[in-house]
Amino acid sequence: GHRIRMRYRPANGTVRDYLLEPCGLLYGTRPYLLAVVPGKADAAVWRLDRIERVEDTGEGFVPREGFDVTTLSAQSFGVWREAPHDVVLRFSAAAAKEAAGWRFHASQVCEPQVDGTLVVRFRAGGLDEMANHLASWGGTVEVLQPAVLRQRLAEMGRALLERHGTD
Repeated sequence: GHRIRMRYRPANGTVRDYLLEPCGLLYGTRPYLLAVVPGKADAAVWRLDRIERVEDTGEGFVPREGFDVTTLSAQSFGVWREAPHDVVLRFSAAAAKEAAGWRFHASQVCEPQVDGTLVVRFRAGGLDEMANHLASWGGTVEVLQPAVLRQRLAEMGRALLERHGTD
């Protein structure tokens, strides 16, 4: 409930100080601080590893009416917020047990199939982060929907093959 002053170094290296109203922490491939800059309409994410210093200002603030971290993050995969998509994944029989124990998203529904595969459905944005995560499952996962996610995974695979493939 206190504003903080934070020194932050983004990817471009330009260090800057910010006055923030912290809302919570989000965990994706990296941990992030979710915070509002006073006077701005929306919350932003700040990578914890790029925060150089934090000071408690001692100034209290009232959280924005209707703002709810759980509701906000439920629209996303990891930390990235974008328009949600209906996602349908099929995991091979070899990966089905491990995938069934994984929480891909709060809205997920797991559907074991008679052939031993597992279909996982959820609705979320954050396709780039999804693609990066799904790539770690290798050939054990197939993206059935949306086509744009399947395309991003294919592009990642082509880029890797081009860079690291052999004759």
